[in-house]
Parts: sequence; structure tokens; C-alpha cells
Amino acid sequence: MGISSFQVKFAIVDPPCSGSGIVKRMDEITGGNAEKERLEKLKNLQAMILKHALKLPGLKRAVYSTCSIHEEENEQVVDEVLLDTYVRQNYILKKEVLPEWTHRGLKTYEVGEHCLRADPKVTLTNGFFVAVFERIKSKE
Repeated sequence: MGISSFQVKFAIVDPPCSGSGIVKRMDEITGGNAEKERLEKLKNLQAMILKHALKLPGLKRAVYSTCSIHEEENEQVVDEVLLDTYVRQNYILKKEVLPEWTHRGLKTYEVGEHCLRADPKVTLTNGFFVAVFERIKSKE
């Protein structure tokens, strides 16, 4: 029995990521070309996993999250997924997610204001990112 056989209404999409937001790992992150290539591969995998989840027939809401501070794994993934025709026709980013949380996504992205971010240097927490996709109600 495949996952599409289940009536999944809500999903948490927490794909493999760089883990760059975990404070203890921050010393291990080296940067450079190897890191850029790795981030590109992770971004592609994350977008593929998120798009797959959003195509589950009964899904009403999906929360996309990473423990990354890199825009490649966060806002760029959300941007790319929203370019998908099916996703664009069926989902919107939920607005005002956790309004008390003041640190939002990067302002250089249109989606940024609708996303949550934590950054060890700003929020004094481990780093994370959250975006909530909500299915557009059908007109039936």
C-alpha cells in the first residue's frame, strides 16, 4: 500500500538538510565550492520532496521546515516549489504564522514575510526555518 492510499490531511515535511542551524555544528561548516554544490543538491532534493507531499490528494496543509540558516534550503526552496503549476493552482503560503515570532524570512524574497526563521545570532536559539502551505479551498 503506497502513501497515496492513505487520507493524509496534514504533513510535516522535514527533509534532509545541511543542519547549519544547529549551534554545535556551526564550527564544522566550512563554506567554499564543495559546500555550495552540496547546498544545491540538498535544495533540489528538498524541493522534490515538498512537491511530492503537496500532491497528496487529501492534503490540506503542509509545514515545510529545516534546521538550516541557508536561504538555498529555505526561501529558495519555497520560491521554487511555488513556481510549480500544480502547487501554484492548489496552495498558498499561510500568512501570519505564529505572529508573536518576530524573526521572519529574508526580505529579499517575496515569500519571506510569510516564513519563520530563527538564527543563532539573532534569536539566540538553534537556527530553523518554517513555511506553511495551505490548500486553496475548492469552489464545490
